[in-house]
Amino acid sequence: MTEFTHAHAGISGHVGNVLGERTSIALYEQALQALVSILCSETGAERVHLTLLQNETPYMVVLAGGNERCDLNAAPLFERVAKRREPVFIDSGSPEHASLSLFSVPEVASIASFPISDRRKALAGVLTIFSAAQSWSALSEAQKGRAQELQFITERLIEARLNADRLSDYLEIATDWVWEQDQDLRLTYSSIGDLGRTQLSADNAPDGPRWDTITGRVTDPGRLAAHKETLKDPRPFRDFRYSIDTGDETVCVSIHGWPIYAPDGRFLGYRGIGRDVTEEERAKKQIAYYASHDPLTGLVNRAAFTAQLERTFCDWTEHGDPAALLLLDLDNFKTLNDTYGHSFGDAILKEVAHRLGSIVSHEATIARLGGDEFAILDPALIRRSAVTECAGAMISALNTPATIDGKQVRFGCSIGVALLPQHGADGNQLLGNADLALYAAKRAGRNRFRFFEHTMRYELEDADEQRRAMRFALPRNEISVAFRSIRSLSDDRITGAEAVLVWTPAHATPIRMRALGSPLAQADEALEIGTHFLRRAAGQLADWNRRAGVSRTLSLTLNPAQCEDPNLVANVIRIEAETGLGLDNLQLNLFAESVLRHSGELKSNLAALLAKGVTIGITEYGHQLVSPFKLLPLGISRVNLDLDALRRVDDSADAWATAKALTRFARDMGFSVCTSGYDRHADHEQLLNCGGDTYISRPIHHALDADAFTERLFSIEKQTAM
Repeated sequence: MTEFTHAHAGISGHVGNVLGERTSIALYEQALQALVSILCSETGAERVHLTLLQNETPYMVVLAGGNERCDLNAAPLFERVAKRREPVFIDSGSPEHASLSLFSVPEVASIASFPISDRRKALAGVLTIFSAAQSWSALSEAQKGRAQELQFITERLIEARLNADRLSDYLEIATDWVWEQDQDLRLTYSSIGDLGRTQLSADNAPDGPRWDTITGRVTDPGRLAAHKETLKDPRPFRDFRYSIDTGDETVCVSIHGWPIYAPDGRFLGYRGIGRDVTEEERAKKQIAYYASHDPLTGLVNRAAFTAQLERTFCDWTEHGDPAALLLLDLDNFKTLNDTYGHSFGDAILKEVAHRLGSIVSHEATIARLGGDEFAILDPALIRRSAVTECAGAMISALNTPATIDGKQVRFGCSIGVALLPQHGADGNQLLGNADLALYAAKRAGRNRFRFFEHTMRYELEDADEQRRAMRFALPRNEISVAFRSIRSLSDDRITGAEAVLVWTPAHATPIRMRALGSPLAQADEALEIGTHFLRRAAGQLADWNRRAGVSRTLSLTLNPAQCEDPNLVANVIRIEAETGLGLDNLQLNLFAESVLRHSGELKSNLAALLAKGVTIGITEYGHQLVSPFKLLPLGISRVNLDLDALRRVDDSADAWATAKALTRFARDMGFSVCTSGYDRHADHEQLLNCGGDTYISRPIHHALDADAFTERLFSIEKQTAM
C-alpha cells in the first residue's frame, strides 16, 4: 500500500474527528497539512500552497516544502484563479513567468494552480503546486492523477468541515441537541456538554448505562422502565417524555431516537435528538388547570363542577352515596363592586373562596360558577342537621366584616340547598332546584338559607304565568290606581295620598301593591306600566289639589326597573308638565331591593330628581339589610315603617317596642317617619307613643279607587270647613 493510500485512510479518520469538534482548529489544520504534504511528495513538487476562503476572504494558508511561509508572493496568482474559476498553468519561459514575480526561489520552474470548490460550486480556496519540472505536462500521468485525486479529497474535507460548522452553529442556537448511544445504551456523544438542565453528560458515567444512571432522579421510574423494555427490540421512537428532579427544579425532556446498524446488520445503538420541554409541559398543565378552574379564586369552574356533579350522581347510582348541594350568592357584592371598583370586588371574591374553604369538609368541591355565585357539593353532609349547621356557618362567616384595601366591609350571602337524591333525578335538576331555593332565600329577606321545597317550583311557575299575563295588562286596561290617605300624627289632617297600583287580571281578583316588585318587575312591560302608574296618580292628585285649593303630596313607589331607567328623570319632568303636579309635591319611594343594588344609574337618577325638588323615600324601613347609613348617601329623607312587617316577625307587644326604637333612631338620623300597617281598632296611644310624623291607617288591600277616594276626601274637606 502506497503512502498515498495510507494517507487517504488516515485523512478519512481525521474527517470524523473534525466533524465532532468545532473548536479543534489545530486538528483541522493537521488534516490539511497532511494532504498538502502528501501532494508535495507524490508529485515531486518543491512547494504546495493552499489558501482557504470564507466569504471570499482568505483566512488560512497551509504550506508544504521549504522552510519559510512567506518567501512566495502567491497573491497575484490567487486573484487570477479566483477570477477565472479554472486551473492556471504557468510554465518556465512563458510570458506570464516574469510578470507574476512568482519565481524568486530558483528551484521553482513551473506552477499549477487549481480552484477548490464546495458542493455549491462556490470558491472555497486555491491549491497551488510549485514544481522543478519545466511544465505541468512534464509530470507523469500518475503524478497528475494523484494531484487531482488529492484536490478532490481536499474539496470533500473542506465541505465536510463547512457542514460541521453549519451543524455546530445550528446546535449552538437551537433548543434541541443531538445524542448517540451504543448497543448497551451508554451515551457516547451529545452535542452539548450536558443534556440541558438535566446535567447528564457523556463524561460523568462513561461506563454505565445512561438509563440506569438517571433512574434514581426520574420522577416516574415506572414509565422509564417501560420505555427501556421497548428499546430491547430496536425500533424508532418519537417524543418520549420523562421528568428529572435536579434538586432545584423538575426538568422535562422529550427525546426522539432511531436505531443505527452496521453494514452487516449489527445493531450499533441509537441516534436521536433531545429537547427541553419543561416550559411546554408547564404551559400545558396551566392550560389544563385553567380549563377546569377559575383563574381569580383558584376554585373549580362551572364546567368542572358540572362534571363533578355528574360523577357524584354516578356514585349515588352505584353505591347509594348521598350528598348536599349548596348554591350561594353574595347579597351586597354588586353595591361594593360598583362603589369601590372591580379590583376591590376581586379581592372580596378571593376572600369568600378562602372562608368557604375553611368551613366545608376535605371531600367537598367548591366552585365559582360566575360573578358572585358559588356552589358547594359535599358528600360528607349526609344528615339534614349537618347541612343546616354548615349553611349557618357559611352565613355567619360571610357576615363577619372583612378588611379589604383598608376598608371594613360586610357582604353577607343567601344560600339555596338541594339534597341528593331527594331533590333531583340528575345534576341539572338538582342544580336548578338549589337555584329555586336560593331565589326563595333572597325573597325571604336575604342573609339566610332555604332548603328546596316542591312548592317553590309551583310558586315560580305562578310568577312566570303572572309575568306573561302582565304583557296584556295595559292593552286590556287592567291597570288602575287606588289611594290611601296620609295623615299628620300631630293633628290628624290629610297631608297627602299614597298611590297603590291595582292590577285586575281577566277573571281574577284585583291585586293591590305599592308597585311592581320582583318578579313582576322583571317583565318587559314593567317600565311602561310604571310610567302609566305615575302619570295616572299624578294627574289625579293634581286635580284634587286644584279643586281643593291645597298643596298635598303624592307618595308613589317606583318599581326596580324604573329606578335604573336612564329615561326616568325625563319621564318625571314630562309628567309634571302634562299634569301640573309640582315636583315639590312628589315623593318617589324605593323598594329595599333597589337600594341594595345601589347601581350607578340609580344614584344618577336620584341626584337629578333631588336637584329638581323631588322628595325621595323608602317603603321598607326596618328591613334587616337596609341600614339608615345606606339611605343617607342616596338623598333619602323619608322612611315608611310598616307595622305589619314587624308583626310577622314579632308579637304585638314587642312589635310596638321595636317600632318605637326604629322611629326614634330614624328621627335622630334626620329622617321623616311615616307609619303604615296601623289598625284603627288598636290602641291609638301606641301609635302616638311611637313618635313618627305621619301615618297611613288603611291596609293596602283596602285602598280606595279614585272615585271613592275623591268622595271621601271632599267629604272630609266639607266637614272641616263647617
